Amino acid sequence: MKPAGAARGNPPLRQRLMLTCITTAFAAGLVTWHLLSSPAPLPLWTLILLLAASCLPLYRRQARALRTKQAELTAAYDASPLGLFQTDPDGRCTYVNRRYEAISGMPATRALGNGWIQAIHPQDRIKVFSAWRQSSVADADGVAGRRGNSQMSYRFVHADGRIVWASVKTAAIVVDGKVQGYSGTVDDITARRKTEQALADSEHRLRTVADTLPALVAQVDAELRFRFNNLAWEKQYRIARDAMREMKLEDLLGPDEFRQALPWLEQALAGNTVTFERESGSGENYRCEESTCIPQFGEDCRTVIGFHMMVQDISARKLEQCRLRQLAEMDGLTGLLNREGFQKKLACAVARSRNEQSLIAVMFLDLDHFKCVNDSYGHHTGDLLLQAFAGRLSQALRTTDTIARLGGDEFTVVMEDLARQEDAEAIALKIVQTVQTPFVLEGVSVTVGVSVGLAFCHAGNMDPGVLLRRADAMLYDAKQDGRSVYRSAPPEQCSAPGSAAASATPSCMDARTASSAISSATP
Repeated sequence: MKPAGAARGNPPLRQRLMLTCITTAFAAGLVTWHLLSSPAPLPLWTLILLLAASCLPLYRRQARALRTKQAELTAAYDASPLGLFQTDPDGRCTYVNRRYEAISGMPATRALGNGWIQAIHPQDRIKVFSAWRQSSVADADGVAGRRGNSQMSYRFVHADGRIVWASVKTAAIVVDGKVQGYSGTVDDITARRKTEQALADSEHRLRTVADTLPALVAQVDAELRFRFNNLAWEKQYRIARDAMREMKLEDLLGPDEFRQALPWLEQALAGNTVTFERESGSGENYRCEESTCIPQFGEDCRTVIGFHMMVQDISARKLEQCRLRQLAEMDGLTGLLNREGFQKKLACAVARSRNEQSLIAVMFLDLDHFKCVNDSYGHHTGDLLLQAFAGRLSQALRTTDTIARLGGDEFTVVMEDLARQEDAEAIALKIVQTVQTPFVLEGVSVTVGVSVGLAFCHAGNMDPGVLLRRADAMLYDAKQDGRSVYRSAPPEQCSAPGSAAASATPSCMDARTASSAISSATP
């Protein structure tokens, strides 16, 4: 079978004609010379033999050169990594190379004519026929093939059922304005199609997973524009996912929220993984979001081209943490602050006193004869007494005062923003008098008293531990003076930590925290 394009390897037609004319003229001249120089003319057949004998070597050389060119082109076509084919103007195949046979799964003998159609997947044949019809349509000038250049992809089915995807490019062979046929290439793109399909499947799976996450997931470029966002963004901001693409973060978040987040976003664009929180609202409208930004690097593994962002609503978690902290700092029996909560409150009160140059007081209270109540009526009645005492104590104090139960029958009070010492002493007296009224607990009348120790701190001139120690010392004095009374430390004894007065006074110890003072002051 003559390979398509073999003619492109022969000498140009004009050169071959010129060479033939020269040879014929030479032979004719030789015969003429012989006739003119010979005394007797030769027979006609002799002259023809002489003419043929003179041209035969040239014809042999041309035929051999032609066969050589054909063999070279055939070898080149068969060595091509692309499948090659050629058809006539009606689409009947006239040539295919070996690579085409391998891709289509059909030998050349069966592919010739219309046989090549049988190698195409049945579901793709209509598409291929339609493309061929469009390629062979003549334009308005009657010249066919101006739209003959085409490219498409379709499937071949091998005899063993294997599917091969191929990319086919076709070009019209136009001579003197007329389509003489079509020539094309076939490239096996099965591996590429599998890779593309695998990537598409992977992207679909990742998008499905991202859309089901209870978090906002996005990819943001270096200009802080969205490149990818999951369905959660659309639900939260009521903006279509596609409309959010190319949108700037500032336009979505608003100027205020964007200004708060910008320092963290800049760190992410600098190549750092950052996590930050944004809080808004209060009460039922409280909301807290935790954002994590992971930088995305370019091909050089150094240039940051954007970052991946995940935003989670952690409002419930923050509220639960707050609730647990409150529980950890709350006395389960009375609902008041416990030892840990009181430590924090006292430290904060002293710090505010120092900053605001204000006066604060600490009360240390102890129920008198509480052990007798437990022994006489049982621990249940004792618990009821502690609860009832906490209620009366709350009513006697200001709403801004903080009450805590350190343990057993020991209570403490922090009073802030006092105008003068006498105000705290008046409240202490009120507490002593209020407790003297009998408690009725599930039909049982119980009478107890309370002893109160008072210590003052002005402008934060005393450590929390020292202040509590002085209140405990005053409580001891109240018990020594007959109980059911209060005693307070004179203001002039409340010296600053580290001063000579503080070192000389036994009640002023070198303590840095309220925790150590409470531990040492409590039996």
